[in-house]
Formats: sequence, structure tokens, C-alpha cells
Amino acid sequence: MDKLQHQTYQDEIHSLQEEIRLLEQQSQNSQSYMGSFLKTIDMQREQFNVRNHESWKCSNTDLEAQIDQAESQIALLTQLTGIGFTKCIMTTVGKGNDKRKQYRLSGYSHSLQFDLEFELMEVQDVGITAKSLIINTLTTDQNL
Repeated sequence: MDKLQHQTYQDEIHSLQEEIRLLEQQSQNSQSYMGSFLKTIDMQREQFNVRNHESWKCSNTDLEAQIDQAESQIALLTQLTGIGFTKCIMTTVGKGNDKRKQYRLSGYSHSLQFDLEFELMEVQDVGITAKSLIINTLTTDQNL
């Protein structure tokens, strides 16, 4: 009986070692894929950096092509992360130097729906412009 139990334990150990090896391999593959994905995102971000205002002048076909490219990038990010946005509402509050933009994002993450409200306030002080982010509420709808 002792020998049979010992063999059962050995089999379980070998099975767990194999599972660990497969998980480590999956982790390495994910890390290398994520590294290449981040490099791609960095390159795309570099493309969107605008160095002068002349580059904003485009024809309608150029703008449509940029919109199509942005939509495909959003679809890719949604597919990779599982996070998608369904609605964005922006309102401006305040007057003069006290202008704030309030945003409300609605979206989903896999089967979880969420609403995110936040406020961006631009502050100008001695020639330095900074934007501060104030998160008001975060609500989730767990109708699973």
C-alpha cells in the first residue's frame, strides 16, 4: 500500500512539474509578446506626436484615413485588454481662468460594465501650464 501511495505522489509531482513548465513557457511568450506590443504602441505614439502646427493641415481624405487607423488601433486595444468604451460625455464648467472639463466615460471590461467620472482642471502659474486630474466617482454595474 505504501508503494502504491508513493507512486501516486510521484505521478502527481511529475504532473505538477509539467504544468509549471507549461505555465512558465506561456508567461515567457506573453512577456515577449507584450514587449513587442509596447514597442509597437511607442512607435505609434511617436507618429502621433505633433511637432508643429503645419502638420495639422490635412485634406479630408487624410483625416478619414487617420480616423480609420485610429479606429483599428482602438479595436486592437479593446481586443487585447478586454476594455472598451461605449460613451464619452465632456462638459465645460466655469468661466475665465476657472474652466474645468468634466468627463463621463461608460464602458465594459469583459462582462463588467462601468461608469467613470472625472474632472480635468488646467492651472496656469508663472508661464507653466499643468493639468490636474480629479476623480469624482467610480461606479460599476455588476449585472453578470
